[in-house]
Amino acid sequence: MVKASVIWLNYNSMGFIDIALRSLESFLNLDFGDYELIVVDNASTDGSFERIKRFVEERRPSNVRVKVIRNDRNLGYAGGMNIGWDARDPDSKYVAFANNDLITTPESLTKLIEHMEGDEKVGA
Repeated sequence: MVKASVIWLNYNSMGFIDIALRSLESFLNLDFGDYELIVVDNASTDGSFERIKRFVEERRPSNVRVKVIRNDRNLGYAGGMNIGWDARDPDSKYVAFANNDLITTPESLTKLIEHMEGDEKVGA
């Protein structure tokens, strides 16, 4: 089985925290054997980081590795994702970048990776 890392970026999401938490829950419950979820917060000032951190602590399944990182300042989209990239498991063959309003289906990561593994001409 290949390893994968999912980087989930947050910044000041209290205005849509219900969607952000649904997104986070969907990534915590992926039907994939070996993945980690890296939650990166870009120095939120609206209380969303604390809410998200508490949610992860309460809802994290035992089989999912989770890293929670809070930046000292807002590094923008690319900067926040780069922090997650640097924190990923070096053995991860695949890395998925996700916004905090993306709600996945449980099988989505499996389907993406099966497609990538099944065709050497596919890359992203």
